[in-house]
Amino acid sequence: MNEHAGILQHVWIIHPNSWMRATLNVLKPFLKAETQKKIRIFEGEKTELYVGLEQAGLKGPPLQWLTAVFAKEPVPSPLPVVAMT
Repeated sequence: MNEHAGILQHVWIIHPNSWMRATLNVLKPFLKAETQKKIRIFEGEKTELYVGLEQAGLKGPPLQWLTAVFAKEPVPSPLPVVAMT
């Protein structure tokens, strides 16, 4: 595995949920410091995401696509109405 250690360039996590955060906290002690430095978490509103990702090196259409996707309001899914009698 050491022969592939330098292949990973970045791990970017956008808006992690509590399960992702817990997983990262559990895995962190097992990761090399070099690998830990490659993991970045991005959060915030559209402008904050855009600036953070741009500063991290993402540019052009991928940056525009990501900020558009994560800035959209979630569409509520219709849940069935169950009558309780």
